Amino acid sequence: MPYQVGCIYNSNVKKIVIDVLITKQLMLRKVMIVSFLLASFIFSQPLMAQQEGTGTGKWELLGSREVKFTSDRDAILVTGRKGIYQSIKLKVANGNIKLSHFVVIFDDGSSQEFIVNQVIKKGGVTQPRNLTVKPMSISRIDFWYSSKGYTGRNIMVQAWGLSLGQ
Repeated sequence: MPYQVGCIYNSNVKKIVIDVLITKQLMLRKVMIVSFLLASFIFSQPLMAQQEGTGTGKWELLGSREVKFTSDRDAILVTGRKGIYQSIKLKVANGNIKLSHFVVIFDDGSSQEFIVNQVIKKGGVTQPRNLTVKPMSISRIDFWYSSKGYTGRNIMVQAWGLSLGQ
C-alpha cells in the first residue's frame, strides 16, 4: 500500500511540475508579446511625430492658391516664409480636386517632384513628402490637377512645410 501512495504522490508532483512549466511558458510568451508591442509603439513615435508636426519642427503654412480650373496647372508662391523645411504637404479646402503631381522649386532653381495621382477631398491632405535635396528655402510649389468634373466652385490649395526646428 505505501508503494501505491508513493506512485500517486509522484504522478501528482509530475502534473504540478508540468503545470508550472506550462504556466511559465505562457507568461514568457505574454511578456514577449507585450515587449514587442511596447517597442513597436516607442519606435513608431518619431515617424508619427514627423507626420503630425510635433517633432523637432512644426507645420507652417507656406502659401495658398485659389484654383479656378481655367487650366490644369497652378503655382503657390512662397514669399512670407523663408525657412528651411524637411517635409511638405498640400491641403485642400472648399471642395475636391484630383492632383496629378507637384514640384517644389527651391531658391537656387533646383527642384523635387512628387507624384500624387489621387483625389484629395475637401479638408483632405496629401501624405507628407520628405524633401531630399540639401536644406534651402522654397521659392514656389507648382501643382498639376484635373479640371474634369469641375463644379463651378473655386478650390483653395494650401502648401504646408515641416520646419527643421532651427
